[in-house]
Amino acid sequence: MKEYILVTGCNGFIGRAIVSRLLACSRTILGISIEQDSSVKDAGFTYQQADITNHEAVHELFLKYNITAVVHLAAIAQIKEDNARTWEQYYKVNYLASCNLFEWAAKFGAKVIFSSTVDVYGQNDKAVLSEEDICMPISNYAKSKHMAEIALTQIADTHSMDYVIFRFAPVYSEELMNNVYKRIYIKKYSLAYVIGKGGQEFHFCSLNNAVNAVAVWLDMPQPVTGVVNICDQNKIAASKIITNEKAMGRARYVVHVPRALLVIMHYIVRRALAFIRKLSFLHNIFRKLLKPSSYSNVKYISTMGYSAWDMNNAMYFCKGGLINEKN
Repeated sequence: MKEYILVTGCNGFIGRAIVSRLLACSRTILGISIEQDSSVKDAGFTYQQADITNHEAVHELFLKYNITAVVHLAAIAQIKEDNARTWEQYYKVNYLASCNLFEWAAKFGAKVIFSSTVDVYGQNDKAVLSEEDICMPISNYAKSKHMAEIALTQIADTHSMDYVIFRFAPVYSEELMNNVYKRIYIKKYSLAYVIGKGGQEFHFCSLNNAVNAVAVWLDMPQPVTGVVNICDQNKIAASKIITNEKAMGRARYVVHVPRALLVIMHYIVRRALAFIRKLSFLHNIFRKLLKPSSYSNVKYISTMGYSAWDMNNAMYFCKGGLINEKN
């Protein structure tokens, strides 16, 4: 009987890339998303419109197809105004629907890859965050993802199911740089900003690393289980990103923002949080700009042998060697 890998959220940014890679590896894919159709046209790809919050519809998928692995990417993502979405929405999609999917996967003997986020570490200010560190999520998105992580761990332990939780750092590719650009641009491509001297180092995740992690784990005879941070080999400073952007003919103007000014603004926001909870989103932004987190990729490299990509070789070096770590 034909074996399928179920990819939820297959029409998304990461989903499309993972489907493409798995098809290139001669895998048979069942892709689902809420959209009516998919742009993927391949003999090894079957698409079905489905809402993961419909528990019976998910059950029907497992009854109809021989699903041996699940790559769970579908979620309500964090948006600029987190308060525009209710906690109930995040809870229903990112937690309840995920729990239902995990339960059916366990009952039908399928292994699971769950796409989570490094945002679950939240207010943990440790210099380098590893998989064993305490999670202190701030946003509703991160809280719902962390709850789903806990649920998957419990379900997997109960059913002796192979699973992995990939905590992705902010993902980027040549086609989609939003996670990078929001940290350096006021107006995309033209007006950039630097905090202090621009020495803040950001830890991102090349789409290449994200896709490699999924493909490698699915091929492992005895897959690593638990949580794995997925991030680039190297961090990159804001000043280097802007230098690279300038070399590409972008970032024509740069505003230098005194670090002390942002520190004061962050202090005011933190003090006001006790009275205005909606400011938690601003608090999170200030934290990420003033003290960007760094993530350990030791487990990723030691168990799966990948993390070769970073912004220099994935984005800029391959376009003419604008900047690399040797310069």
